[in-house]
Amino acid sequence: MKICLINNLYEPYAIGGAEQVVKMTFEGLKESGHNVFIITTRPISEKAARERSIYYLPSLQFVFRKLPKFLRLIWHVVDFTDPVTCFRIKKILARERPDVVMTHNLVGIGFLLPLIIRNLRIRHVHVLHDIQMLHPSGLLIYGRENVLNGFAAKIYQFACRKLTASAEIVISPSNWLISEHTKRGFFSSSRRVILPNPVPRYVTMTDEKKRDNNEFKLLYVGQIEPHKGIQFLIDAFAHLTDKNRNFSLTFIGSGPDDSRYLSFISRRNIRNIEFKGRIPNEEVKRLMPAFDCLVVPSLCHENSPTVIYEAASLGLAVIASRIGGISELVRDLGGILFVPGSRTDLARKLIWASKNPLKLKEMANKAKSRSERYTLPVYIDKLTQLL
Repeated sequence: MKICLINNLYEPYAIGGAEQVVKMTFEGLKESGHNVFIITTRPISEKAARERSIYYLPSLQFVFRKLPKFLRLIWHVVDFTDPVTCFRIKKILARERPDVVMTHNLVGIGFLLPLIIRNLRIRHVHVLHDIQMLHPSGLLIYGRENVLNGFAAKIYQFACRKLTASAEIVISPSNWLISEHTKRGFFSSSRRVILPNPVPRYVTMTDEKKRDNNEFKLLYVGQIEPHKGIQFLIDAFAHLTDKNRNFSLTFIGSGPDDSRYLSFISRRNIRNIEFKGRIPNEEVKRLMPAFDCLVVPSLCHENSPTVIYEAASLGLAVIASRIGGISELVRDLGGILFVPGSRTDLARKLIWASKNPLKLKEMANKAKSRSERYTLPVYIDKLTQLL
């Protein structure tokens, strides 16, 4: 089968978990004998990479992403009706003639794509990753959920709903995400399928943890952004260390506010916090078993964070916000949930985890066993049955 994957970003410009899912899908389908190619974007200032199976189209999203909100709003309007990118994609699809097109994140590559796919009479499968069809930011902050019910948001949703109505199948990794769309009238004529994301591949590591002076080692992996709960986690950690708890905290990832967080830590003289910056994914997986617990402190409703799958597959316990699709995933795999934004509740759960290493290890082992349901071969097998 000839399959086209379309996503707004792909390596070397990847940012988050959606790009990892696209990459794994690409590799898994190819290994299963399918003819697969990708359409994605690149900065206008860079030359197109010479990849036989990947089309990199120039996009303004890399410029507008760094601009103030009111300018980004202008770009979102342009993005909706971007005739140049749509014409280029139409030419590629008409030439390649795939049997099916799987679209992922469309912000930055064009919301007119579903219409093009329909006009070319190609089967269309859409994969959800976040709420960017409900709000252009793609973010739903805890306590500000009413932003989806505003007048402007409803107009935006109406347009997205009409443009994506022709998808034959819609795949969502979580019940939470698909329900947020269906209750607003999305995908009424589409077949809706819950298919959790695949566990990223890794080289098997030792189960032994490196313990230094009985220090309880916490790990955060992801974007260093306010909505990810970075400041909240630092505050909760400071609360723990104020009580002379023997904890350490390591951040892996990067973001525009790195220096601000480092400055805050320095001013407050908070010890035992390390920022490693962004490092290769294979290195992250190599480091994970050396920690006692992964913390996912998100303040936004996330879909199905890839890092939770990774931690589970490596036998690393997870403590995460009870929010969005995170709750669903952690309950399924096994882990500890806390009230979003509650420093007291997070501190309480971390103290419990540090005092109960055997129970924490048992929880992590169960999650590792359950993660076998989400291996890439299992995911590809279920996906190809749908296609």
